[in-house]
Amino acid sequence: MASNTAQFYDQITKDKINVVLNYPDPSDKIVFGHYETGQHHVVDMHNARQFSVPASIEKQGFCLLSSNIDVSVSSIDDLTPDMVKSFETILIDTLSAEQGLLLGAVVRHEHKKDTGLPSHSEIRAPGSFIHADWGLQRLKTLTTAPDPIFVNNSSIDHHDIAKFMKGFSRWGLFNVWIPLTQLTNNNLGLCSINHLDNKDIVRNFKFNETAEGMTLKYNPAHQWCYYPLMQSNECLIFKQYDSLEPDNAYTAVFHGSFNILTDDNLIMNPRKSLELRYLVGY
Repeated sequence: MASNTAQFYDQITKDKINVVLNYPDPSDKIVFGHYETGQHHVVDMHNARQFSVPASIEKQGFCLLSSNIDVSVSSIDDLTPDMVKSFETILIDTLSAEQGLLLGAVVRHEHKKDTGLPSHSEIRAPGSFIHADWGLQRLKTLTTAPDPIFVNNSSIDHHDIAKFMKGFSRWGLFNVWIPLTQLTNNNLGLCSINHLDNKDIVRNFKFNETAEGMTLKYNPAHQWCYYPLMQSNECLIFKQYDSLEPDNAYTAVFHGSFNILTDDNLIMNPRKSLELRYLVGY
């Protein structure tokens, strides 16, 4: 264990490390409980804590923030209105937006093994394949049909979402990501939007046979980033959609989980994290 721990700390002090990412092929059948694909690639994962200029929503599509919000939750049933509102305030202040609306949330645990379509508040495994949340068809049905996977906020429905959007000339979709314990081996990789080529984006990628998200074709020019040793008083904000961008060229921060080391004996602290998906109006 000592040797594994020493190797881990040696890795996270570097400005970049080599890690394996799971790039789906458009023909892969990705369903809950079966996230692995045959398209694994070794990439440079940059330590964003060591950037001379901190990453920003405008340039990379994501940023790291500090917070003093108590996130003592074991499932999304533990979320309180004050907690939801506090993260919404951080989000709209960061984006200079006017208002936010929580669409849904999920708690993830590294040791969880998904076996099928999750229930409303079920803890899920980390999403280990490269993806962005909102494909175009999924976006278009956001105001016309239920989406129980991403829109699991039981206090709203698609009619409320449509009403919210009508109140603003511009709207966007953003994720707020919070570790519930200090991150060690299993981390979240984020692909910078300023290193994306539109031709690399697969915009009609089917997940769980019906839900449409997006994925990426491998390109060594992509810049992948992570924040080692994130703690529960920190949060990531990253972009998933902006209504100002055209349907055939909108950008998103593609993301997916990865391991710094091979940890077959599961001796490293397992990842536990909370994701909040917000709609924001400008």
